[in-house]
Amino acid sequence: MARILTDCEAIFFRDQLRTARAAALQDAEGFDQILFCLERLGLQLLGVVGALGAYRSELVRLAAQTPLADEIPRKWPAWHSGFGTLYDELLDARNDAIHQGAFARSLTGYAVQMAVVLRMLS
Repeated sequence: MARILTDCEAIFFRDQLRTARAAALQDAEGFDQILFCLERLGLQLLGVVGALGAYRSELVRLAAQTPLADEIPRKWPAWHSGFGTLYDELLDARNDAIHQGAFARSLTGYAVQMAVVLRMLS
Protein backbone atom coordinates (compact mmCIF):
# COMPACT_ATOMS: atom_id res chain seq x y z
CA MET A 1 0.00 0.00 0.00
CA ALA A 2 1.43 3.35 -1.03
CA ARG A 3 2.00 5.95 1.66
CA ILE A 4 1.91 9.70 1.72
CA LEU A 5 5.01 11.49 2.95
CA THR A 6 4.78 13.47 6.15
CA ASP A 7 5.95 17.09 6.04
CA CYS A 8 9.20 16.10 7.80
CA GLU A 9 9.82 13.28 5.31
CA ALA A 10 9.12 15.59 2.36
CA ILE A 11 11.63 18.12 3.71
CA PHE A 12 14.20 15.37 4.33
CA PHE A 13 13.92 14.05 0.77
CA ARG A 14 13.88 17.58 -0.67
CA ASP A 15 17.20 18.22 1.05
CA GLN A 16 18.58 14.85 -0.05
CA LEU A 17 17.62 15.60 -3.67
CA ARG A 18 19.13 19.07 -3.44
CA THR A 19 22.44 17.63 -2.21
CA ALA A 20 22.38 14.86 -4.82
CA ARG A 21 21.64 17.34 -7.60
CA ALA A 22 24.55 19.54 -6.50
CA ALA A 23 26.85 16.50 -6.59
CA ALA A 24 25.62 15.58 -10.09
CA LEU A 25 26.17 19.12 -11.34
CA GLN A 26 29.74 19.00 -10.00
CA ASP A 27 30.44 15.73 -11.83
CA ALA A 28 28.69 14.91 -15.11
CA GLU A 29 28.97 11.22 -14.24
CA GLY A 30 27.73 11.73 -10.68
CA PHE A 31 24.17 10.58 -11.26
CA ASP A 32 24.40 7.81 -8.69
CA GLN A 33 23.53 10.01 -5.70
CA ILE A 34 20.23 10.98 -7.32
CA LEU A 35 19.51 7.34 -8.13
CA PHE A 36 20.20 6.34 -4.51
CA CYS A 37 17.89 9.10 -3.29
CA LEU A 38 15.14 8.03 -5.71
CA GLU A 39 15.48 4.46 -4.47
CA ARG A 40 15.23 5.55 -0.82
CA LEU A 41 12.22 7.73 -1.64
CA GLY A 42 10.56 4.91 -3.60
CA LEU A 43 11.14 2.51 -0.73
CA GLN A 44 9.64 5.01 1.72
CA LEU A 45 6.56 5.43 -0.46
CA LEU A 46 6.02 1.80 -1.38
CA GLY A 47 7.26 0.20 1.83
CA VAL A 48 8.84 -2.67 -0.09
CA VAL A 49 12.42 -3.08 -1.26
CA GLY A 50 12.53 -3.25 -5.03
CA ALA A 51 14.42 -2.14 -8.10
CA LEU A 52 14.16 1.44 -9.31
CA GLY A 53 11.59 0.39 -11.92
CA ALA A 54 9.30 -0.93 -9.18
CA TYR A 55 9.06 2.56 -7.68
CA ARG A 56 8.01 4.29 -10.91
CA SER A 57 4.27 4.56 -10.26
CA GLU A 58 4.74 5.90 -6.73
CA LEU A 59 7.34 8.46 -7.77
CA VAL A 60 5.21 9.56 -10.74
CA ARG A 61 2.22 9.91 -8.39
CA LEU A 62 4.30 11.98 -5.97
CA ALA A 63 5.76 14.16 -8.71
CA ALA A 64 2.27 14.87 -10.07
CA GLN A 65 1.78 17.22 -7.10
CA THR A 66 4.01 19.80 -8.77
CA PRO A 67 3.26 21.55 -12.09
CA LEU A 68 6.76 20.69 -13.33
CA ALA A 69 5.77 17.02 -13.60
CA ASP A 70 2.99 17.25 -16.19
CA GLU A 71 1.23 20.60 -16.45
CA ILE A 72 4.20 22.63 -17.69
CA PRO A 73 5.45 19.87 -20.04
CA ARG A 74 1.95 19.71 -21.59
CA LYS A 75 1.99 23.46 -22.21
CA TRP A 76 5.59 23.59 -23.45
CA PRO A 77 6.54 20.12 -24.71
CA ALA A 78 9.45 21.45 -26.75
CA TRP A 79 11.04 22.82 -23.58
CA HIS A 80 10.05 20.40 -20.82
CA SER A 81 9.64 16.63 -20.58
CA GLY A 82 7.01 15.06 -18.37
CA PHE A 83 8.18 13.29 -15.23
CA GLY A 84 7.11 9.85 -16.48
CA THR A 85 9.10 10.37 -19.67
CA LEU A 86 12.12 11.53 -17.67
CA TYR A 87 11.79 8.50 -15.41
CA ASP A 88 11.72 6.12 -18.37
CA GLU A 89 14.70 7.87 -19.97
CA LEU A 90 16.56 7.73 -16.65
CA LEU A 91 15.99 3.98 -16.36
CA ASP A 92 17.07 3.38 -19.95
CA ALA A 93 20.15 5.58 -19.64
CA ARG A 94 21.06 4.02 -16.29
CA ASN A 95 20.85 0.54 -17.78
CA ASP A 96 22.97 1.64 -20.73
CA ALA A 97 25.49 3.31 -18.41
CA ILE A 98 25.73 0.21 -16.26
CA HIS A 99 26.05 -2.14 -19.20
CA GLN A 100 27.97 0.06 -21.64
CA GLY A 101 29.29 3.00 -19.62
CA ALA A 102 28.57 5.37 -22.52
CA PHE A 103 25.59 7.46 -21.42
CA ALA A 104 26.50 8.77 -17.98
CA ARG A 105 26.20 12.41 -19.06
CA SER A 106 22.66 12.05 -20.38
CA LEU A 107 21.77 9.98 -17.33
CA THR A 108 22.98 12.78 -15.08
CA GLY A 109 20.90 15.28 -17.05
CA TYR A 110 17.74 13.22 -16.60
CA ALA A 111 18.55 12.66 -12.92
CA VAL A 112 19.09 16.39 -12.32
CA GLN A 113 15.79 17.27 -14.03
CA MET A 114 13.92 14.72 -11.90
CA ALA A 115 15.54 16.06 -8.73
CA VAL A 116 14.37 19.57 -9.63
CA VAL A 117 10.78 18.37 -10.15
CA LEU A 118 10.64 16.45 -6.86
CA ARG A 119 12.43 19.21 -4.97
CA MET A 120 9.43 21.47 -5.62
CA LEU A 121 7.29 19.40 -3.25
CA SER A 122 8.07 21.43 -0.16
